[in-house]
Amino acid sequence: MTIKSAETNEKNILSGGILNLEGSLIVMNDPENKILVELLCNNDKAFSVEWGFEDPNNDNALMIEAYNDGIVKLGKRNDPLAKYWYQYQNYVITSDNSDNTTAISNINNFKTAILFNPSGVGGDDYIIVAKVKNSEGKVIKTVRSQILRVVRKIQFDKLYHMKGVRSLLQYASSENIQKYFNKAFIIYEAPANSIELEDRLSVKYLAQYDRNNEVTHEYKWTDIAAPVDYNPPIRKSNGNIVYTEKLSEEEKLNCNSQSIMDKADSWKKRLLRLKKECTENWKNDINLANAIVSVNRYHIMYGNDNDPDAFYNPFQPCSSVPITINGFTTYAGSGLWITAPVGGMNLNNGITIILEWITGDEDITNVIAHEIAHTTNDFVNGRPIMYRDEFGPGDHSQTNGEGLMEPKPFRYGKIIDFSKEEIKILRGYKK
Repeated sequence: MTIKSAETNEKNILSGGILNLEGSLIVMNDPENKILVELLCNNDKAFSVEWGFEDPNNDNALMIEAYNDGIVKLGKRNDPLAKYWYQYQNYVITSDNSDNTTAISNINNFKTAILFNPSGVGGDDYIIVAKVKNSEGKVIKTVRSQILRVVRKIQFDKLYHMKGVRSLLQYASSENIQKYFNKAFIIYEAPANSIELEDRLSVKYLAQYDRNNEVTHEYKWTDIAAPVDYNPPIRKSNGNIVYTEKLSEEEKLNCNSQSIMDKADSWKKRLLRLKKECTENWKNDINLANAIVSVNRYHIMYGNDNDPDAFYNPFQPCSSVPITINGFTTYAGSGLWITAPVGGMNLNNGITIILEWITGDEDITNVIAHEIAHTTNDFVNGRPIMYRDEFGPGDHSQTNGEGLMEPKPFRYGKIIDFSKEEIKILRGYKK
């Protein structure tokens, strides 16, 4: 019996030795992937083959236990609608409607073949059993495959570092990162080298990148945060109209007025739009996708730099004008726009950034593994890297020191593993 990838240009069958396991590994990021099973039958009486499989430990994921978004279902065990076998070329197959786990294929010129579609849950395992039958339906030989185990894979094509910022080549190596994902049956493939970004892309704050500034290549916070006029004016959801972010003399005497709240909200949204635009421009100018990038800082209001400009207040003399960002309320001119400084981020499209201020070998690798786990839920070129549930709000676990997917993975000073619940989610089980 020969097991191979159904598509000749794909490598969906790997050696189990990658994860120190026996048998072979079936890469199932796409639950529609199929493997080709071929069998040579050098017996003149061989007429057909009945295909089936065994679950060695009877512990493959039940359909009701695994990820299911209504369209994609990863678990197959005990699902009467699950389909495992598909016809390959002219080897016609027939199925027993009462047993969806088996199928029969005909033998042509001493050979037969069939396509097998296992579950999409990491760690599920199978032994394919082929019963060779004569024309009367009698079994004349039984052939069994080695253990086939479902895995998923995350592969980064490129590793970059800003000029003057450390390379992550050592920290992001397979040797350092694979151990985090072994129990989740995820194979991590690291880039082979780190590429230094050119000067214009090696800015202090990537989310303040200014592609049109040929000198500093980035926006200065006190310039872009300065109050501006609006033309045309902005109509707020409460019906009020904002013509300018600048405070009138009357407003300066009443810092709790609704008009100041409206101006602060408009100011915040303008700067968040610019942050997003700068980030997209920076990504596009590098042509980033499926990459890990070592950067200096993300944004002055999300950093860990004690930059005095972060305390610039455009609404003086009012010193306590509230702004709310992603549920977190702070005050204009009071520092960070987030509960804790950003140590790493997922920028979608398979892009992971790691910030320079994170130090200590263990904390650096914790942050890289944490962000890679976020990235498993990304879409690259319109296709999901793999399917899974989110760990919790913001794709973070809400436990207390139990797993790597809690916020702030840089705070430990020692290697932190994924929790049992996080492992299940990474494998493809329901949260």
